[in-house]
Amino acid sequence: MNAELQGVICSGPMRGRQQTYALLDERVPRATDVTGDAAELARRFFLGHGPAGIPDLARWSSLTIGQCRDAVDAVKDRFDCVTVEGVELWFDPDAPRARQSSDALLLPLYDELTLSSPVITFPQAAGHPHTPGEDLFVGCVIIAETNVGIWRRTVKGRKMIMEIVLAPEALERSRPLVEAAASKLAIFNGKDLELTITG
Repeated sequence: MNAELQGVICSGPMRGRQQTYALLDERVPRATDVTGDAAELARRFFLGHGPAGIPDLARWSSLTIGQCRDAVDAVKDRFDCVTVEGVELWFDPDAPRARQSSDALLLPLYDELTLSSPVITFPQAAGHPHTPGEDLFVGCVIIAETNVGIWRRTVKGRKMIMEIVLAPEALERSRPLVEAAASKLAIFNGKDLELTITG
Protein backbone atom coordinates (compact mmCIF):
# COMPACT_ATOMS: atom_id res chain seq x y z
CA MET A 1 0.00 0.00 0.00
CA ASN A 2 2.81 2.40 0.87
CA ALA A 3 4.51 1.74 -2.46
CA GLU A 4 1.23 2.49 -4.28
CA LEU A 5 0.69 5.69 -2.31
CA GLN A 6 4.22 6.82 -3.15
CA GLY A 7 3.66 6.15 -6.84
CA VAL A 8 6.22 3.35 -7.09
CA ILE A 9 3.87 0.50 -8.06
CA CYS A 10 0.36 0.18 -9.46
CA SER A 11 -2.07 -2.60 -10.33
CA GLY A 12 -0.87 -5.02 -12.96
CA PRO A 13 -2.81 -7.57 -15.01
CA MET A 14 -4.85 -10.22 -13.20
CA ARG A 15 -3.23 -13.66 -12.99
CA GLY A 16 -6.22 -15.94 -12.60
CA ARG A 17 -7.92 -14.55 -9.48
CA GLN A 18 -4.73 -13.00 -8.12
CA GLN A 19 -3.96 -9.30 -8.43
CA THR A 20 -0.45 -8.56 -9.68
CA TYR A 21 1.53 -5.34 -9.42
CA ALA A 22 3.86 -3.49 -11.76
CA LEU A 23 6.30 -0.63 -11.52
CA LEU A 24 4.38 2.56 -12.23
CA ASP A 25 7.13 3.95 -14.50
CA GLU A 26 6.93 0.84 -16.70
CA ARG A 27 3.13 0.70 -16.81
CA VAL A 28 2.37 4.43 -17.13
CA PRO A 29 5.04 6.47 -18.92
CA ARG A 30 5.76 9.86 -17.40
CA ALA A 31 3.86 12.69 -19.04
CA THR A 32 6.02 15.39 -20.55
CA ASP A 33 3.24 17.89 -21.27
CA VAL A 34 0.87 18.08 -18.33
CA THR A 35 -1.01 21.05 -19.78
CA GLY A 36 -1.48 19.22 -23.08
CA ASP A 37 -2.72 16.11 -21.29
CA ALA A 38 -5.17 18.16 -19.22
CA ALA A 39 -6.38 19.94 -22.35
CA GLU A 40 -6.99 16.62 -24.09
CA LEU A 41 -8.84 15.36 -21.02
CA ALA A 42 -10.99 18.51 -21.03
CA ARG A 43 -11.69 18.11 -24.75
CA ARG A 44 -12.87 14.54 -24.27
CA PHE A 45 -14.89 15.45 -21.20
CA PHE A 46 -16.85 18.21 -22.90
CA LEU A 47 -17.41 16.07 -26.00
CA GLY A 48 -19.05 13.38 -23.89
CA HIS A 49 -20.51 15.34 -20.98
CA GLY A 50 -21.37 18.84 -22.20
CA PRO A 51 -22.94 21.14 -21.39
CA ALA A 52 -20.71 21.16 -18.32
CA GLY A 53 -18.63 23.64 -16.38
CA ILE A 54 -15.16 23.83 -14.92
CA PRO A 55 -16.31 22.50 -11.51
CA ASP A 56 -17.83 19.48 -13.28
CA LEU A 57 -14.55 18.85 -15.09
CA ALA A 58 -12.61 19.15 -11.81
CA ARG A 59 -14.93 16.72 -10.04
CA TRP A 60 -14.76 14.21 -12.90
CA SER A 61 -11.02 14.44 -13.56
CA SER A 62 -9.57 15.13 -10.09
CA LEU A 63 -7.61 18.03 -11.58
CA THR A 64 -7.43 21.27 -9.61
CA ILE A 65 -9.70 24.16 -10.56
CA GLY A 66 -6.61 26.05 -11.80
CA GLN A 67 -5.53 23.15 -14.01
CA CYS A 68 -9.08 22.89 -15.36
CA ARG A 69 -9.19 26.60 -16.19
CA ASP A 70 -5.90 26.29 -18.10
CA ALA A 71 -7.16 23.19 -19.89
CA VAL A 72 -10.42 24.91 -20.89
CA ASP A 73 -8.49 27.94 -22.15
CA ALA A 74 -6.52 25.58 -24.41
CA VAL A 75 -9.62 23.97 -25.98
CA LYS A 76 -12.42 26.54 -25.68
CA ASP A 77 -12.18 27.53 -29.36
CA ARG A 78 -13.57 24.05 -30.22
CA PHE A 79 -16.70 24.42 -28.06
CA ASP A 80 -19.70 26.66 -27.64
CA CYS A 81 -20.43 28.21 -24.27
CA VAL A 82 -23.62 29.34 -22.54
CA THR A 83 -23.94 30.95 -19.13
CA VAL A 84 -26.62 29.51 -16.87
CA GLU A 85 -27.16 31.10 -13.46
CA GLY A 86 -23.69 32.65 -13.64
CA VAL A 87 -21.91 29.41 -14.56
CA GLU A 88 -20.23 28.96 -17.95
CA LEU A 89 -21.17 25.64 -19.54
CA TRP A 90 -19.14 24.28 -22.46
CA PHE A 91 -20.46 21.87 -25.08
CA ASP A 92 -19.80 20.46 -28.53
CA PRO A 93 -21.78 22.56 -31.03
CA ASP A 94 -22.10 19.55 -33.36
CA ALA A 95 -23.47 17.16 -30.71
CA PRO A 96 -27.00 15.92 -31.40
CA ARG A 97 -29.57 17.75 -29.32
CA ALA A 98 -31.14 15.76 -26.53
CA ARG A 99 -34.83 15.13 -26.93
CA GLN A 100 -37.27 14.84 -24.10
CA SER A 101 -38.25 11.23 -23.64
CA SER A 102 -41.27 9.64 -22.06
CA ASP A 103 -39.42 6.32 -21.71
CA ALA A 104 -38.50 4.97 -18.29
CA LEU A 105 -34.82 5.30 -17.37
CA LEU A 106 -33.37 2.82 -14.90
CA LEU A 107 -30.45 4.75 -13.43
CA PRO A 108 -28.06 2.54 -11.45
CA LEU A 109 -26.83 3.46 -7.98
CA TYR A 110 -23.54 5.00 -9.13
CA ASP A 111 -24.72 6.48 -12.42
CA GLU A 112 -22.38 9.11 -13.82
CA LEU A 113 -25.30 11.44 -14.54
CA THR A 114 -26.08 11.97 -10.88
CA LEU A 115 -22.51 11.60 -9.58
CA SER A 116 -20.84 13.94 -12.07
CA SER A 117 -23.64 16.48 -12.17
CA PRO A 118 -24.96 16.88 -8.63
CA VAL A 119 -26.92 19.98 -9.64
CA ILE A 120 -29.13 17.73 -11.76
CA THR A 121 -31.98 16.64 -9.56
CA PHE A 122 -35.07 14.63 -10.31
CA PRO A 123 -37.96 15.54 -8.01
CA GLN A 124 -39.57 12.57 -6.31
CA ALA A 125 -43.16 11.64 -7.08
CA ALA A 126 -45.64 11.77 -4.20
CA GLY A 127 -45.50 8.56 -2.17
CA HIS A 128 -42.02 7.67 -3.47
CA PRO A 129 -40.83 4.42 -1.82
CA HIS A 130 -37.54 5.91 -0.62
CA THR A 131 -37.68 7.44 2.85
CA PRO A 132 -36.08 10.93 2.76
CA GLY A 133 -32.85 11.17 4.73
CA GLU A 134 -31.97 7.47 4.44
CA ASP A 135 -29.10 6.27 2.29
CA LEU A 136 -30.39 5.01 -1.03
CA PHE A 137 -28.37 1.96 -2.08
CA VAL A 138 -30.58 1.11 -5.04
CA GLY A 139 -31.12 2.56 -8.49
CA CYS A 140 -33.87 5.03 -9.30
CA VAL A 141 -36.60 4.98 -11.93
CA ILE A 142 -36.92 8.24 -13.89
CA ILE A 143 -39.91 9.05 -16.10
CA ALA A 144 -40.45 12.51 -17.61
CA GLU A 145 -37.68 13.95 -15.43
CA THR A 146 -39.36 12.70 -12.24
CA ASN A 147 -38.03 10.05 -9.85
CA VAL A 148 -40.98 7.66 -9.59
CA GLY A 149 -39.39 4.66 -7.90
CA ILE A 150 -36.47 2.43 -7.01
CA TRP A 151 -35.08 -0.76 -8.51
CA ARG A 152 -32.50 -3.45 -7.87
CA ARG A 153 -31.37 -6.53 -9.74
CA THR A 154 -29.74 -9.83 -8.98
CA VAL A 155 -28.16 -12.04 -11.62
CA LYS A 156 -28.33 -15.80 -11.09
CA GLY A 157 -26.97 -17.81 -13.99
CA ARG A 158 -29.11 -17.09 -17.05
CA LYS A 159 -31.69 -15.18 -15.03
CA MET A 160 -31.86 -11.48 -14.17
CA ILE A 161 -34.19 -10.97 -11.20
CA MET A 162 -35.45 -7.38 -11.02
CA GLU A 163 -37.50 -5.84 -8.25
CA ILE A 164 -39.04 -2.44 -8.95
CA VAL A 165 -41.06 -0.40 -6.45
CA LEU A 166 -42.98 2.58 -7.81
CA ALA A 167 -44.80 5.45 -6.16
CA PRO A 168 -48.50 4.48 -5.98
CA GLU A 169 -49.58 7.29 -8.31
CA ALA A 170 -47.09 6.10 -10.93
CA LEU A 171 -47.75 2.38 -10.65
CA GLU A 172 -50.48 1.83 -13.22
CA ARG A 173 -49.62 4.50 -15.78
CA SER A 174 -45.88 3.75 -15.66
CA ARG A 175 -45.95 -0.05 -15.56
CA PRO A 176 -45.69 -0.55 -19.38
CA LEU A 177 -42.76 1.90 -19.61
CA VAL A 178 -40.93 0.24 -16.73
CA GLU A 179 -41.56 -3.25 -18.13
CA ALA A 180 -40.10 -2.12 -21.48
CA ALA A 181 -37.00 -0.65 -19.81
CA ALA A 182 -36.44 -3.79 -17.72
CA SER A 183 -36.83 -5.98 -20.80
CA LYS A 184 -34.26 -3.89 -22.73
CA LEU A 185 -31.78 -4.20 -19.84
CA ALA A 186 -32.20 -7.97 -19.66
CA ILE A 187 -31.79 -8.34 -23.44
CA PHE A 188 -28.68 -6.10 -23.36
CA ASN A 189 -27.18 -8.37 -20.69
CA GLY A 190 -28.24 -11.55 -22.51
CA LYS A 191 -30.37 -12.73 -19.58
CA ASP A 192 -33.89 -14.05 -19.05
CA LEU A 193 -35.95 -11.54 -17.09
CA GLU A 194 -37.85 -12.29 -13.90
CA LEU A 195 -39.62 -9.02 -13.02
CA THR A 196 -41.63 -7.91 -10.00
CA ILE A 197 -43.25 -4.45 -9.95
CA THR A 198 -44.99 -3.24 -6.81
CA GLY A 199 -46.19 0.09 -5.49
